[in-house]
Amino acid sequence: MKKFWAILIATAFLAIAAMPAMAQAPIEDRLANLEKQLAACWKFYGSVRMATFYNEFDPKDTGTDKTKGTRWGLQPNSRIGARAAVGDISGRVEMGYGGDSGGGAAVSTRYLYGIWNFGSGSLLLGQDDTPLVWTVNGRVYGNDRNMWGGGGQFYGHRVPQIKLTFGNFQFAMIDPGRGYNDYGGYQVFLPRFEASYDLKFDAFTGRIVAGYKTFKVGDATDSDSVSSYVFALGLKYAPGPFYAGITGFYAQNVGNFAGTDGNGMSIRSTMTGMPLNGTLGVRVGDDNAKDWGAHVALGYKASDMITIEAGYGHQESKVKDLYKVKSDVFYINMPITVAKNFWIVPEVGMETFKDSESGGTKLGKATYFGAKWQMNF
Repeated sequence: MKKFWAILIATAFLAIAAMPAMAQAPIEDRLANLEKQLAACWKFYGSVRMATFYNEFDPKDTGTDKTKGTRWGLQPNSRIGARAAVGDISGRVEMGYGGDSGGGAAVSTRYLYGIWNFGSGSLLLGQDDTPLVWTVNGRVYGNDRNMWGGGGQFYGHRVPQIKLTFGNFQFAMIDPGRGYNDYGGYQVFLPRFEASYDLKFDAFTGRIVAGYKTFKVGDATDSDSVSSYVFALGLKYAPGPFYAGITGFYAQNVGNFAGTDGNGMSIRSTMTGMPLNGTLGVRVGDDNAKDWGAHVALGYKASDMITIEAGYGHQESKVKDLYKVKSDVFYINMPITVAKNFWIVPEVGMETFKDSESGGTKLGKATYFGAKWQMNF
């Protein structure tokens, strides 16, 4: 009898002890299922970039004073970000420093998008590089500006968009933003369109791009349509330690195309940040601005530690009987790999600007030397 009661008491004790575990089981199952759903493959990364340059800008025949100084500060394109993936959905978020040396500006959003991989292709929603972003050079001055802004490089910015990708082909419907104009009213009915096709043949790569944007300026009683377009081509050949690349574009009203008056394809001084060819924005009717540009880059990887690169770019912007501005950009740099994920890039360069429509007026000459410092983590 004592044995019976001992077994009964032990069984009851075990049943009572198991009750919390049984009660927890559904919660744990739900948490496990939730964990599976949220089990994204997260990968965080960051990049710190310092600019240490001396620069000088001589306005030449414009009647203004020469400016010079030293830039020593954190580049605004320093960033921290993360990539994640859950099933067929992946995404990326990247925040930039957004300020300058001692500026203390707010953090900026560089990338924020999600991608659905549906097998035969993918659909992107959010802020990403447009198809009109592709380069062959590694120029670092002006916060890794490359050769846009007068060096003959095409550039479509990071912009909110809906982008379809099928293999090497991309098609994007992009936030049209606004067009820089002096007309007051602004009406937009269509997004900006861009399409590209990538070329890939062993050591040879390239991209063909076309873009179009249209909108109206004026008011309800008097308005004009303004159209912007871009045709661009980039090619790069890198069979070994030597590499060479070239890009070129032809465009109409590039100051309107990427949505703001700070468009990267307008001729601009890296010293002042201002357009050097007037308001390269809205051009109506016969006053449409025409731009073309091209640049080349040549490089040699001397060792795992040192690479040498040089580049030259030329760009012209013209409005008939108004102005014809030309710009030339030269640079040479030497990226040095100090340690894994740590580089110092000494660079020297020059930019020149001239208005050949007004008797060859020299609009300015910018020279600089220094280095960019970069650590990735």
